Amino acid sequence: KLLEPAPGPVFILGVHLCGVLSIKAIETFNLGPKCVGMALKPCCLPTMEYAKKNVRWCLGNHSFAAGEVCTWGKYNKNQWTGPVKATLGPRFGAWSENLFRGLLADSKYVDRIPLVPGHYQDTYLMASRRYSETPPPIPTEPSTDTLVRSILSSSSSGAPAQEVLGMPEGSSMRGLRRRFYNLTKELGPLIDNSEEAAEAFRRVKVAFDHLLASRPCEATGTT
Repeated sequence: KLLEPAPGPVFILGVHLCGVLSIKAIETFNLGPKCVGMALKPCCLPTMEYAKKNVRWCLGNHSFAAGEVCTWGKYNKNQWTGPVKATLGPRFGAWSENLFRGLLADSKYVDRIPLVPGHYQDTYLMASRRYSETPPPIPTEPSTDTLVRSILSSSSSGAPAQEVLGMPEGSSMRGLRRRFYNLTKELGPLIDNSEEAAEAFRRVKVAFDHLLASRPCEATGTT
C-alpha cells in the first residue's frame, strides 16, 4: 500500500530492527515494486515464541527454522534479562546469515562495522536491484521444496560443507549442530515420498560428518 503509489525509486532503510521486524523489512524489499536498494541493520534476535510454534521462515529462495536463531530474554526498563549477551554472538551470526540469504537482489553484500568494541551486533546487510514498476517474481513452491532445491544445488556445485548446510564460514559447532538438527527434522518426514528429499537428507548428513571430522576438538569438546 505504501510502495505502489510512491513515485519511485524506493530505498528501504532499516536501522536496529529488533526480532521479526528484520523479516518484515526484507519481505518489503523482496515483494515491493520500485525498490532499488536496501540497507538493514539487524538488532535483537527473535523471541522463543516462534521456536515453540515451530515457525519456519521463507525469504526469497531461502528458508530456515526459528529454532536456529531465537533466544529467550528481553529488556525491561533498559535492563537485559536473559543469556549473557556475549554468548549470543554465534546465534546472531546465524540470524544475519539467514536474513542475507533471503534477500532477492541483483547485488548484495555484508559489512561488519564494530561500533562498540567486543559487541557482536556489527552486521549491516546491503542489497540493490534494477528499477522496475513491478515486484520481482517470488518463488511459489512450499518452503520444504525450496530447502531441498537449495541443498541439492549447493552440494552439486561443489560448495563447501558449511555452505551445503546454509551456514557461514567459521560457524561454531554448536551452531552447526543446531542447523543439522533442524534440517534433518524438516527433511525426515519427506524422505519416504520424495527421492530428492532423501538425497538432500543424505547430502546434509555427509556435509555434517565432514565438518565433524575436520574439527575433532570442537566436536568432542576437547582442547
